Amino acid sequence: MANNSIRVISVWSTKVSNMDQSIHSNIWGLGDLIRGTFQLYQICRKHNISFELDFRNHPISQIMVKKSELKNKNSSTINFHIFLNTLEMENFILKAAKNEKKDLFIMTNGCLPLSNIYARNFQKFINENFQLKSKYRKLLENSLPSPKSYEVLHLRLGDDYLIENKNKITKNILMILKSNINKNTILISDSNYLKYYAKRNFSARILPTQPTHFGLKINAKQTFDNFLEFNILKGANNIKTFSNYSWISGFVYIPSIIYEIPLTNLKEKFVMKMIINFLKIFRYKIMNFIKNFRRIFTTNQ
Repeated sequence: MANNSIRVISVWSTKVSNMDQSIHSNIWGLGDLIRGTFQLYQICRKHNISFELDFRNHPISQIMVKKSELKNKNSSTINFHIFLNTLEMENFILKAAKNEKKDLFIMTNGCLPLSNIYARNFQKFINENFQLKSKYRKLLENSLPSPKSYEVLHLRLGDDYLIENKNKITKNILMILKSNINKNTILISDSNYLKYYAKRNFSARILPTQPTHFGLKINAKQTFDNFLEFNILKGANNIKTFSNYSWISGFVYIPSIIYEIPLTNLKEKFVMKMIINFLKIFRYKIMNFIKNFRRIFTTNQ
């Protein structure tokens, strides 16, 4: 039986003690951290375990009102936990809740698949914990369009664009821009080059944000930019996304689950279109081969 007198506390930090970290590995974006926190919240709510969020050692604390003074050990001694599935995660929490006699501080990005159980309750939890300082609250209010009056096109091009500042627009990306931008579309991307290219060539609506990785030590302006984009996503009536990676970006997947926003993976459609085109070309070549073979065979009769 769980010891319900303890608290499970989701910790956000840019530094952990059990992994080697670099600008390319073992750093976690806003979507990663919210997913981990959401799944911890779900487990604790299911088993009636007290749950809190501590982001005092993360850059997001620069723009938020600090609501509590948890007795957290130094962030450099926090271990990052990786879970293969929800059951493993739940068993870990229950074992700790049974045996621990003090608060359990844990940092994780959770695991897949993600359930929407308690999503409405978690929305309230997020609103209670993410209380912006007055300056940033006014900035956010002035930056947000009317909810459900727009859709978002999200293009995740990867660290080559975000960190190495690669400037190249591929044919695939051009096709996506041509097919998915209209007057009600807001473009969000990890490539500043792509954003302004789309604005110049397709009259895309973009945000005055500077793409940065949320898992790095970033300043207050960069942190607010990340938070603004997250709030744009959660207010959309529809999200379309494309990623150069094999997975859907957590930055859009997580708000789509928590806030029940339809999410379209353009990569699936694009790959399917490529397969269909390939089959058409293959069929055309086969038909030509048969025609030529018959012609040669007839000539030799």
